[in-house]
Formats: sequence, structure tokens, C-alpha cells
Amino acid sequence: KRGITGQTHEDGERREQLSLERTPTLSDHLEKLNKSGFDIALGCHMMDAYDYGIVSIDDRRRAARCEMLDELEEFVLLMRHYCLCVGVHSTGDRYKAAAATLCSDDKDSPIGFQEGRCTIVHS
Repeated sequence: KRGITGQTHEDGERREQLSLERTPTLSDHLEKLNKSGFDIALGCHMMDAYDYGIVSIDDRRRAARCEMLDELEEFVLLMRHYCLCVGVHSTGDRYKAAAATLCSDDKDSPIGFQEGRCTIVHS
């Protein structure tokens, strides 16, 4: 049995909560990145990454050929279950511009994040 932090089980053992259980949502992951010292955290659900440009057309074609992803509904559920997050730690003014560019959500985003399709959190 998996348990939550501090919970005692029938066998008397205390078990720690798994990392994924402590951060079940995109906003939980972004908050964790900020609390870990990252100045900017940016993320989106994998379905948005797939549909809106982070995943290349070639990679989408390759994924479409996967037999296990034949069922569109299953594919969408799978992709909405996961997220893509980027955290940037910029020390000093020299790196702040690079960090802001990397974690941008505009047309010049080097990763492909799009405004309205991702969440950005600043510390």
C-alpha cells in the first residue's frame, strides 16, 4: 500500500508520499520549482505541447504511427495526464534576459510555448 506522509499502516510502518503524489497538478509542479530556487517556472499540459507547437510536426507524425495510441480518446487522456515544465535559475543581471527569453510564451519562444496555453510563475 502506498500512503501519505506520516501515515501509519497496518504493519506499523510509516511511508513517505511519492513525489508525483505530492505534486499532482501543473501548478503544484511550478510551485515546487519556485520553492526549489528557480526564478521562473513555465509549464503546460502535454496535450497543449502537442497541439500548439512545442512538439514538432515530424514528432506528431511519429506518435500517430504508434499502435498503442490508436484510440484518440486514450491518447488525449494520456497527454493531459502529464505536463512539460521548465525552471530557470538566473544569477545576476547578465542571465536575467536569457532566462526571460527561455521562459517566454510569445511568438519568439525558443521552446514553442504559446500565450494562453501555458502557465508562468515568477518567484
